[in-house]
Amino acid sequence: MKLRSAIITQSKFYSPVFNAAIFDGPLRIYFAQYQESYALNIYFLAQEKMKKYLDSKELNHSQYQNVFVMIYPSQEAFEMSFRAESQSQQDISVVPLEDDIVIGVNSQVEDKEQQQVAVVDCLEKTMARYEVSPPRVLEAVL
Repeated sequence: MKLRSAIITQSKFYSPVFNAAIFDGPLRIYFAQYQESYALNIYFLAQEKMKKYLDSKELNHSQYQNVFVMIYPSQEAFEMSFRAESQSQQDISVVPLEDDIVIGVNSQVEDKEQQQVAVVDCLEKTMARYEVSPPRVLEAVL
């Protein structure tokens, strides 16, 4: 089984500008250090709205997919990673990456608060699948 962090860091969704991250259970938020307050606002909104997913002791996160939130500092950086996926002119894109989900966010928008709420809504819909999705079966190699 591949190392989870290696999957995202070796994908087209990872950018060298990402020099900071927040990890909480299956949630991984990558961003440039100067975007820390923006990323923390998303994280705190997510904690409030999705407490049952992030704090659950019963939920075995290793059996489920991770959700990577990639906060891009510019429209250009966002488009480089999501060129094919962002056919519409949206500032949030959701795509699968193997067994994980990547949520790309163009942080260069006028209404950052509204966008942060939209990101958390997107996260909540993704995390809600954990309750209905069966856990992955890991095959042992003998």
